Amino acid sequence: AKKIGSIVKAWMVQRGVSQEQRALITEEHWRKAVGTPLDAFTQPGNISRGALLIVVSDNLVLQELHFRKVELLQRLQHELPELNIKSLKFRLA
Repeated sequence: AKKIGSIVKAWMVQRGVSQEQRALITEEHWRKAVGTPLDAFTQPGNISRGALLIVVSDNLVLQELHFRKVELLQRLQHELPELNIKSLKFRLA
């Protein structure tokens, strides 16, 4: 038995789904997970070692994201299991 994430990843490579397309998929799901008006102050970045980087433009938004970190991570894991996101890292721009 194989993990679904490895099957989807192989399929994406086989079909030519690029990093840019994966980034767009991630951005769409991030926007849906975080909701408005916070989405206007955030930008998802790369996934490195299972950590999705979120660039934040405002200190108050950064604080709110830290409060909602577990909830947001669970939403993204549910919506994007193939990306194997294990944590969220926030960085002030």
